[in-house]
Amino acid sequence: MVTPRPVYVVAPDPDIDMAVRAEVDSLGGERAAKVIPLLSEPAEDHHLAVECHRTPEARQAGRGSFGERLSLWPRAMGWRAIPHLRTGSCIADNALAAGATSVHAHGGPHAFTVGAFARRLSGLQLTATVHAVASLARPDIEALGEAKAVFAISRHTVKALRERDVEADLLYPTAAASPAWRPARALDRDRSGIAVLVPSVPGDTAVLLDAAHRVGGDVRFWVAGGGNEGLREVVATTGLSRRFTFFDRLVAGEAPLLTASCDIMLLPELTAASDLPFNVVIALEAGVPVVGPKARGLREVLPGHMFEEPTGEAVAEALAPLIADGDLRRRAGDRNRRFAAENLGPGNLDKLHRTFLDLTGGWSR
Repeated sequence: MVTPRPVYVVAPDPDIDMAVRAEVDSLGGERAAKVIPLLSEPAEDHHLAVECHRTPEARQAGRGSFGERLSLWPRAMGWRAIPHLRTGSCIADNALAAGATSVHAHGGPHAFTVGAFARRLSGLQLTATVHAVASLARPDIEALGEAKAVFAISRHTVKALRERDVEADLLYPTAAASPAWRPARALDRDRSGIAVLVPSVPGDTAVLLDAAHRVGGDVRFWVAGGGNEGLREVVATTGLSRRFTFFDRLVAGEAPLLTASCDIMLLPELTAASDLPFNVVIALEAGVPVVGPKARGLREVLPGHMFEEPTGEAVAEALAPLIADGDLRRRAGDRNRRFAAENLGPGNLDKLHRTFLDLTGGWSR
């Protein structure tokens, strides 16, 4: 059997990055797909996505002539995407030099535009995974129209794409097949109090601080991720220092370790990057209760413990029953684990792998 060799175009976003790492691990296991190093816009080292630079082999392998590249300039100008044409051209050449069998755009804004240009210039088919629709501009939607297959990470995302005349299949993210995202142990911590993990610093930190004031009791908030300097300063001046523990930018494997070690995961907000954040997927598979906003993809995976408005009072009210009742936390965690086993397992990736296999037969412009 021919081994599929998709080249991934990835938006440099931490949550998308985690989902792609798990997907690459899973595809490279028993499915034996070879995912070619990920290429995208410039990004920091902790991301899988890296800026594309043509290798010497890629300069020899490039099939797109100068005339072909020039023919795409009107579209690039209409899309205001000249830099994305350059990146797409680079990805096309590198993909061909590496023996890629298809191009897979994974993420949000620009990744799909870049992928469409790479498809045109390489002659390889384009597939895509959409994490959120609200942040996509018209060029991204038009680019998705060129894809051979489009996958969406939640039913909400599928519906939103269909409203924009883009057909998509549901493909929930999964960490189940990736050893890196299934920690074999938890942190050795004092279990006398309640640990609430906040997997990333919210944009409106006032909501989190207000909720922390309201919940009372022996509750400690673990705040993960970079960009927490402002929150640290406020915490230090509001008498909440003993209630907060900060974990700076996490490396691969630390997010699931923290998740397995906490009592509750809290998402004070749902960002535009993903309709179903990968941190929530990790929590569901770990059997950890999750509190979050009643919005987008979260509605379909969480049974309750949600809030309508992102206020400190609403967040505290959603947290309170889980903080007060250990049996309720256990039941909520067991339900999450069952839901993950039935809906978020590695079998999700079978349809993606079959699609990659279908595209190994050669170029099809």
